[in-house]
Amino acid sequence: MIIIYGASGHTGSLIAEALHGQELEFAMTGRDLVKLQTAAGGICDDVRCAQAHDHDGLVDIFEDADVVVNCAGPFGLMGEGVVRAALAADCHYIDTAGEQDFVRSVYEQFESAARQAGRVIINACAFEVALGDWAANVAAAALNSPIADSISISYAVDNMQPTKGTRLSILDAMGKPGYRWDEDRWVPASPGAERIEVNYPESFGQRIALSFPSPEVITVPRHSPARRVQTFMSLGQDNPLTRAASLVAPVIAPVLTPLLGSLLRTSLGAIAESTIRAAEGARPSEDNVARFAIVAEATCGTQTKRCAIAGENIYRVSAGIACLAAERLQNEGELGGVLTPSELFPPRLALEEIAAQHSLFIELPDEVPGEATP
Repeated sequence: MIIIYGASGHTGSLIAEALHGQELEFAMTGRDLVKLQTAAGGICDDVRCAQAHDHDGLVDIFEDADVVVNCAGPFGLMGEGVVRAALAADCHYIDTAGEQDFVRSVYEQFESAARQAGRVIINACAFEVALGDWAANVAAAALNSPIADSISISYAVDNMQPTKGTRLSILDAMGKPGYRWDEDRWVPASPGAERIEVNYPESFGQRIALSFPSPEVITVPRHSPARRVQTFMSLGQDNPLTRAASLVAPVIAPVLTPLLGSLLRTSLGAIAESTIRAAEGARPSEDNVARFAIVAEATCGTQTKRCAIAGENIYRVSAGIACLAAERLQNEGELGGVLTPSELFPPRLALEEIAAQHSLFIELPDEVPGEATP
């Protein structure tokens, strides 16, 4: 049995649709019974309700599950309770989190408990992070070196239509310090403080990207030794405005980030959250989906290896990755602990499978002598 928590949201509904298509047994759960019943119409008869901070209620609705897939964000505010309840109910746990701070907290809090229980916790099984984590592993494995000097993962997204949950997650992350991996430790790094130029695949082309806090900084060092790991995000198509913004951002980022953090802890933050929650929950339309590209580059001396992915419809791709992970864990009896996407799957095979399912473009390194396997 697979249980989707947050199943009435956009990603949760897509996961339910995919599981229904695969004829897998699942239940749709979350915080709002009416919304769940509406979302479940025609595809699921098993609907359950519990609040994210109701530990006993969550354990009750998870008690017959093999795997819990959590799609209810923002994870920094609600995720920890769902992780804790899944472990208490003796389940594997998957989520679609993209918040760097939350992913780091899960590793620090739950690794020992999950390993002792023989259960797997795996964050970020979604478009953001899983694809970048796999690509980084493939690029680093192609180097003729046991350790990379640096690994960078760079994103570009056009025509983004964020859901309400995504907007709330972005709001929760704003003003929090980001991190990069630097010589075997996480070092604070202000979002936007560093800039690089990235040659993205297909129609994206050359773009400037600024540092931003994505969880690959947490996941990649666990499977691909590197002196530095950092993540970047494109500001958009290359033009005078984006170039000017990229020059200004590194100067103001160290000041702006703590200022935003202070403001969001006041009533302004509460007002912003209430405004987002009160907005109509419009979902991305299938005829105007976001295009994305991800480039992972691993360097050692003068040698550089890269792996790139490009496609569209980030939420449907995220649902496909979460379903793939849930199906894997349903049949897994040997793994335990907090794992990364590259520790759950052979990375190159996972990329190829998701690419085949969702018509993604993949650019692989010219040589891959080996890759991490579970």
